[in-house]
Amino acid sequence: MSHYAKTFHAIEIGDGADGRWAAHVRSAMAKPEDWLTEEGRTPEGAAQARQLFDTHMPELVPVLDRLADQVESPQARTLLTMATVRPFFSGCTQIGHEGTLLRNYDFAPEHCEGTIVSSQFLRPVIGMQEAGWGEGPRSFRTGTQ
Repeated sequence: MSHYAKTFHAIEIGDGADGRWAAHVRSAMAKPEDWLTEEGRTPEGAAQARQLFDTHMPELVPVLDRLADQVESPQARTLLTMATVRPFFSGCTQIGHEGTLLRNYDFAPEHCEGTIVSSQFLRPVIGMQEAGWGEGPRSFRTGTQ
C-alpha cells in the first residue's frame, strides 16, 4: 500500500463578485486549450455550450457572466459551462434531496483540486471546488432555494 498526502485549502468567495474567486482560479484558467475539446475552441462550439447552459441552468447565467468577466481568457465562458471540457477523470456518485446535494468524488486524490469553498452564488454552499467553480452548485438543481 502506498502513502499519499494531500493538502486541502479552504477559501470564502461570497458571490464571486469581489475578485477572490478570480484570484484563486486565474492561473488554472490561463490555458483553457488544455481543458477544452477541439469543438469547444470554435465559435460554433462556444455558442452551443452557451445555449446548453442557458437552457438547462438559466438561474446561473448571471453568475457565469460575473465570473467569466473576471478571468483574462476569451474562452472563460465556454470553459465555465463545462459543456465542452475534455474528459479527464471518471465521474462521481451523488444523491440529492430537498435542495441538498451530497456528492462523492470517485477519483484519485491527485486528481482532486483540494480546495474547499464557501460561496453564495445563488445560496450558501460549502463544497469542493473542481474545474473553476465546483461541480455541486452547478450540476444539481431543485425548486428549493
